[in-house]
Amino acid sequence: DEPEKPARHPELCGLDEKLYISPAVALSEASKAIAFMGTVAQTNFRRCVRQLVSFDPALSADIDEDESELDMFSDKADHFLIGLSKAVETDTDNRQLDMLLQTIPSFERIGDYATNLEEIGEKMHAEGTNFSEKAIRELDVLTSAVDDILTTTIQALTENDSELAKTIEPLEEVIDDMVRLLKDRHTKRLKNGSCSITSGLIFIDA
Repeated sequence: DEPEKPARHPELCGLDEKLYISPAVALSEASKAIAFMGTVAQTNFRRCVRQLVSFDPALSADIDEDESELDMFSDKADHFLIGLSKAVETDTDNRQLDMLLQTIPSFERIGDYATNLEEIGEKMHAEGTNFSEKAIRELDVLTSAVDDILTTTIQALTENDSELAKTIEPLEEVIDDMVRLLKDRHTKRLKNGSCSITSGLIFIDA
């Protein structure tokens, strides 16, 4: 037999039902693993943003592998927490478990959005389409803000810091405003002909 391939992310492999004997420990391990899930999703987001500007087929393989890992871990973590819910007794632990169950699909969705960006980059590469320098700068500002909010989110979850978590929603509102502003600017570029319709529609999609 061929030797077993080592796990790509060992941090996502530690949820074992044997931990149910100590619900507090099981919750702690689940919280660590789910926070790491967020880190993997953020790493894929960063890769996919690079694919918008300079598409690399070799990077696509890493993106696809990590997206598969995120999907598999999402299912595994859901099953683990649902099983753990039968052993949890305190209100505090129940609230923590509910929060983690809501966190898993959110991180999984970030991974999905990242691969959407990667698909946009692949389409641009196939069609020989490029963004203008101004559009690239604007996307860089927006994606940097998204990266910052992801960093804050993962830190708040890792450190169980509710005060830090409260800073996330105002940041999200700023990002919403940035999206509206950049769309308006890009629509003007489309109208005055300084940007092609093809790349303009792709920019708005991104």
